[in-house]
Amino acid sequence: MGIMRVSNSFNFEKKIKSFCQLPRFEIEELEENFAVVNIYDPENPDGNYHYFMTIDLIEDIVQFGMPSPMLFEPDETIPDSLSTLLLKINSYSLDAFWCLEEMDEEGSHAFVYTYNVPKTSLNKKQFDNIVEELISGCGVVEQLLDDILLANDDDDDLEDDSMNLNGNDYEDPDDREKDRR
Repeated sequence: MGIMRVSNSFNFEKKIKSFCQLPRFEIEELEENFAVVNIYDPENPDGNYHYFMTIDLIEDIVQFGMPSPMLFEPDETIPDSLSTLLLKINSYSLDAFWCLEEMDEEGSHAFVYTYNVPKTSLNKKQFDNIVEELISGCGVVEQLLDDILLANDDDDDLEDDSMNLNGNDYEDPDDREKDRR
């Protein structure tokens, strides 16, 4: 009788290719443990992509990252109220969080919405949910940035409480996770 081997390997490249079969996804870069995926807006008829996402395999964790649309130049001041709000948002989830990352060689920075998931539990449905979570989170930040810039134009003394963390501007990610189950 022969011995049957069961493979516990995780083929990152194969998974990403299978998850990105829809026309809204375009794999820009794919390596053994890293991918860059352009995500096209299905509502946008001109075909320009709306967001891009990085996917890293780091040991047993798959880490998704999506930069917010606003890029801060090296000499630009990042609004304190936005940083404070994103830190508050971070306290709502164990899987998703905001961080500030350098985006280019010139030293520009962007807030990046990051989502971690164990590689063994990643499936197509979860992948789709993560993509929607990241897009939604970046949309919230885009609106908050617009509000901050508008408020700064109206009044240079913007206070942290000018944004409503528990109102319509932000939905608790734990509530969205419960809705998915």
